Amino acid sequence: MSTKIAAVLAASGLAAAALLGLAILRPASYRLERATTIAAPPDVVQARLDTPQRWMTWSPWERPDPDLQRIFEGPVSGAGASYAFWDGEQGSAGRLTVLSASPDQVQVRFRVDKPQATATDFEFRLTPEGKGTRVTWIATSAGGRVRAALAALAGRPVANAAELEQGLSRLKTVAEAAAAIETWHAERSATIDARPEAVVARIADIRFWIDWSPREILDRGMKEQFAGPATGAGATYYWQGKTEVGSGRATLISVAGNKVQVEVEVERPSPSSSDYLFTVEPEGKGALVTWSISGEKDAAGKAFGFFAVPAEEIESDMDKSLARLKTLVETEAKVAAN
Repeated sequence: MSTKIAAVLAASGLAAAALLGLAILRPASYRLERATTIAAPPDVVQARLDTPQRWMTWSPWERPDPDLQRIFEGPVSGAGASYAFWDGEQGSAGRLTVLSASPDQVQVRFRVDKPQATATDFEFRLTPEGKGTRVTWIATSAGGRVRAALAALAGRPVANAAELEQGLSRLKTVAEAAAAIETWHAERSATIDARPEAVVARIADIRFWIDWSPREILDRGMKEQFAGPATGAGATYYWQGKTEVGSGRATLISVAGNKVQVEVEVERPSPSSSDYLFTVEPEGKGALVTWSISGEKDAAGKAFGFFAVPAEEIESDMDKSLARLKTLVETEAKVAAN
């Protein structure tokens, strides 16, 4: 090795060591700030920040990966709402938790446990601006000095500026789309001769939706995949089928007492989202099941639920599904009684 090359390498090593030393002496956190204006009212923006399952529609760290497992915990939105995630193949794991939520500010902690422990605090400031909202995203890493120094050597803090800008751009897109979309609501009920807890258990087990969901009626050959726990919050069902059935996912958000909440994201034939709520009440010796769906309409006025069809057709499909659910649960109850 020539003397000149050795000198250059030595100088580089000293520079890196100096940078490491300076970074270790710095405060243990980094602070980044980015902002954008969104043509949507503050409450629409807030709903996409303080609801963990909605982060999947805009987060710069979100990726469509069936191997990525999620489980939602706590309330659906607001302080305490959270979701844990892990990926067996990649070895990553962590948790996102909403610390506080108000009309003008949302605070979130994003913690990664594997492959390397990191923690970043996010503050979103929401300021009305005309008919829209000025959103300021502040990210502060909460790591130790050595980890912060290594991040500095790598040329980026725990969350970098490009990621914040990408996230704000996606948030702007989904929030403005949500503000422009007309919503719809459908509700149907059925009486089932079985114990309420047996009905809740059947609805909460997403693996068996194949037995009664209307998508299965149209396309028995569609591809299916499951992720997360077998039942309860976080259980997720992915499907991909013919044009009428399309593709998307259904995720159980919560199972609390007599209520089951499900979020459905349709990718095709038309991107949309809808929320399902099943409420099961005792009625005589059986149960009264009320199924409500809140969703979106497109510019042509079509409602997106199971398919891009008018709301009255969705209600018809709901009736068919409830009839199938009734038959299944009542048959199981009779078998169990014998």
